[in-house]
Amino acid sequence: MAGQIPRVDLPDLVPFFKAILAVRGRRPDQADDLRLRFRPAEEWKDDFLIAAVDRYDLLFAREPKPEEGEDVAGVGLRVVDRAVRDAVELTESFAAIRGLDAPIFVFSVRDRITGSDGSVRAVVVVAQSGADGAWSLIRDWELVHRLNPLADKPRSPVFTDADSVDDFSDLMMSARHYVVSQLDALDLPFALPIVESLACLVPGRAEAHSQSR
Repeated sequence: MAGQIPRVDLPDLVPFFKAILAVRGRRPDQADDLRLRFRPAEEWKDDFLIAAVDRYDLLFAREPKPEEGEDVAGVGLRVVDRAVRDAVELTESFAAIRGLDAPIFVFSVRDRITGSDGSVRAVVVVAQSGADGAWSLIRDWELVHRLNPLADKPRSPVFTDADSVDDFSDLMMSARHYVVSQLDALDLPFALPIVESLACLVPGRAEAHSQSR
């Protein structure tokens, strides 16, 4: 079972936090690889407990112990939960990313039968296109490792010279067919699995000419 355990931990949340703050017009101060200091996004202040805090000091690690005034970032900390909810509620599902080597398609697999007693409600499955055109599956935590270096230096939303999403529709269908063909091998706990598209990430081909906020 050791190979099934996700190899991610609290430090892997740092690029996510920097990226979602950039989307919301905030630039955090980063003292080191494990610490961020930032003012909460205006959108998060619908939670009065978050609005009551002028600036957060978060430690993204289980060790060392947090310094005075710091909080350990993790699920259950109100500002972390709010940031995750904010990201989930973003409607965009297509992105061109400079530095990405090949298109990546993210799918959600769930059971078509509702009311199942199983504890697993949905599973994220990722398909990546190789240089030879062949598809391969990437586990969700492996995708985090692949994208974190690209998200670690986020910029404000900018225009890039990327193909439109329509240009990747055939490739997306091919990726979906591949995922469907691998469902038996994935051994998922669903009686009638259904595959739904979550996101399409493609290589960006041009430098953006815009300053970050």
